[in-house]
Amino acid sequence: MVELEVTGSKLDIELFLYELYRSSSVRILEQKIGIKIEGDIIKHYAKCTIRYLPMRRMNLLQIIDIFRVIKEESEAYEFWKRLREAHL
Repeated sequence: MVELEVTGSKLDIELFLYELYRSSSVRILEQKIGIKIEGDIIKHYAKCTIRYLPMRRMNLLQIIDIFRVIKEESEAYEFWKRLREAHL
């Protein structure tokens, strides 16, 4: 079992969890979602306990790829949001 904790924007957390659920190599055993307040900054977080399925192991490159996809989708969403705000 592996315990993961991810902090960031709400979108980052949703994308991370989506990719974990989508992966056939991982089973999520426990999940906790919450908010951390650090000064004036509010960060969302997710703690997950996962288990690799023995016949479907993820290698390190697949894990790195999950984070790359999350970052790209997050950046695209932020760009779209800025464009939308600029045109309103």
